[in-house]
Parts: sequence; structure tokens; C-alpha cells
Amino acid sequence: RISEWSEYEGDMNGLCKRVMESLTNVPSLQHLSLDFWRSDQLNDEGCKDIASLLNYASTTLRSLTLFLTGANYNITNKGYRNLEEVLAKCSVLSQLKLYLWSNKSISDSDVMSLAEGISSLPQLIHLSIDINSCDQLTDKSVESILSSLQNTPALTQLVLDLRNQQFSNGPFVTHSPFLRRLAHLKHLEISWYPLSDDANCEMMRTNASLSSLSHLSIDYDNSNITDTMMNSMCMILQPLTTLSSLHLRLSYNDNISDEGIISLSSLLSQLSCLTSLYVGLNCYVGSNERKISDTGVIHLVSRIQSLYHLSSLSLWLKGRTDVSDESVNKIADLLLARTCLIDVTLSLAGKNTMNYRRQSSTNIT
Repeated sequence: RISEWSEYEGDMNGLCKRVMESLTNVPSLQHLSLDFWRSDQLNDEGCKDIASLLNYASTTLRSLTLFLTGANYNITNKGYRNLEEVLAKCSVLSQLKLYLWSNKSISDSDVMSLAEGISSLPQLIHLSIDINSCDQLTDKSVESILSSLQNTPALTQLVLDLRNQQFSNGPFVTHSPFLRRLAHLKHLEISWYPLSDDANCEMMRTNASLSSLSHLSIDYDNSNITDTMMNSMCMILQPLTTLSSLHLRLSYNDNISDEGIISLSSLLSQLSCLTSLYVGLNCYVGSNERKISDTGVIHLVSRIQSLYHLSSLSLWLKGRTDVSDESVNKIADLLLARTCLIDVTLSLAGKNTMNYRRQSSTNIT
């Protein structure tokens, strides 16, 4: 990790060069993670040295993680093109993680260069891309990332964080067919903000079309989700009866009420194979949190109780001041009845505050 916390006051690119050169002494380098978090001094010369290392390990490297986050880097498109060219040479690379969140200088052309590199990796099995809060990016970046997926047919795990205020929903609606072609995809995590009704429905149809999917994670925190969108989402996802893991982050959406929670409950009744469930419904204290009451929570918990294969449960209701003892008692009944739940995380903060974690099937507190 070469970051601002390195307490290095000299030439950052000189340091990068020496580190990259030293790593060329590692025979048969297979796994590499480089973190340049908030290293503002990093420029094209540093990228060139990174590319030289990747070129050295191009025939052996199987896993690459690269952090270029939280800074106003001095990297131009030339630097990103160097990375693109050498990525195309990594013939056995099966896992690629690109973390670019809060990168203040990265542009559409830079992301498009990286996407071209991804397109040259048909053997990729795991791909993660995070462009959350990159202020200069537009829809062109989303289009290039989604388009690159048409050349990665072997993907089994895909993680996309596409949360940016300046993105529209058009690219996802028009490019979702590339996602649907990933016939081997088993693990999908997607974060999108802001969101429209059309994009939500298209996203859910895409998810539902992935018949091999076993893990689905959707991050809709603070995305203005409504009961109508919740109902559409839950209806479309019902065919995914083979899902074993479902993570839904729905916090800080003041327009979700008991009606939306009841729709979610109906979805859970169709997913009998679930072994892991995460539901986040936190809200800010003082917001319109009373839209979710005991009625919705009890309905949800009742459906969870029918998931007989469930071994891991996380339920977050922080800030829900209209959740009372009645809901807490219903959750307690669930825990007492279902000792097969070996990993439980609960957080309730309302009239009664309850923070609880259990990791033993024989010890219930």
C-alpha cells in the first residue's frame, strides 16, 4: 500500500518505481494488490512502472486488485492507456478488481481505456468495478463498462458500484442485454444511484434472467425507492427460486412503507432455498420513519420464519421509532424457534433499543 499514510515525503513516483522493480524479483507472481489511496503525486510515470510490473507477470498473474481512489491524481489518459495495453497481455488473469471511487481526476476517456483492457480478458471469472462518486464521469463510462461485458462470457462473479449523481438511467436500460448473456454468472452485486422506475424494472428483469444466480446483492440505499418500485422488484425476482443468498440494502428511503415490506415478504415466501439473508431498512432519526411500523416488520419476520434452510440473518431497522415491543417479541420468537440460525445480526433502535449478535446455535441470549 503506497498511500498518503505512508509518511513518505519524497518523490512518490520514484518510490513507486522502486517498489515495482523490487516486485519483479518475485518468481511466478500470481496475486497482486496495489493501493494508491489518496496518493495525489502519482502520475503517468508511476502508471508506466505499474504497467512494466504487470507486463513482467503477464503470463503468471491470476488476480489483480488496483486502488486509485480518493485523490486528484496527476494521471492523464496516456497513463490509463498504458494499463489498458498491458491488461490485454495478462493471458491467465481470472480476477480483476478496479476501485476508482472518489477519484477526482478520472475522466470518461480513462474509464473507456480500462474497459477496453477488460474486453481483452475473455477468461475473467471475477470482475469488480467501483466508480462511486467520480465527479467527472458521465453516462459514457457506464456504457463502456457494460459494453465490455459482452467479451467476458466466463464471468461467474460480478460487482458493479455505479452510484453517481450525474448518471442517467439510459445506459443501463439500453446495455442490460450484455449482462443477460452472462450465462455462468452465480454472484451479482450491483449498486445504482439515482434510480428510475424503468431502470429498476430493467435491472430486476436482468437479474431474473440469470438462471444460474445463487447470490444477489442490490444496494438501493438512499435511492428514492417507493412502494411501487419495491412491488415491481419483488414480483420480477420471484422466478429466482434457486437463490441461496440475498442482500437488500434499502436504507434511507423515506418512501418505503409497510406496503413495500409486505411485497418483500411475498418475495421471500418464494425463495425457499435461501441460506443467507440481509435486509437493511435503516432511516435517519427524525425523518418520515413511521411509514414502517410493527405491521410491516411482523409480516417480514413471519416470512423469514418459514425459510427453513436459513443459517445467516442480518436485519437492520435503526431509527425506526414506530417499531415496538411487539416486533421485538416476534423476532425473539423467531430466534427461539430457529436454532439453525448460527449467524444473526440485529439492530433495532426505536422505543426500545436492541443491538444483538449471535454466532452460536446453542447459545441464545
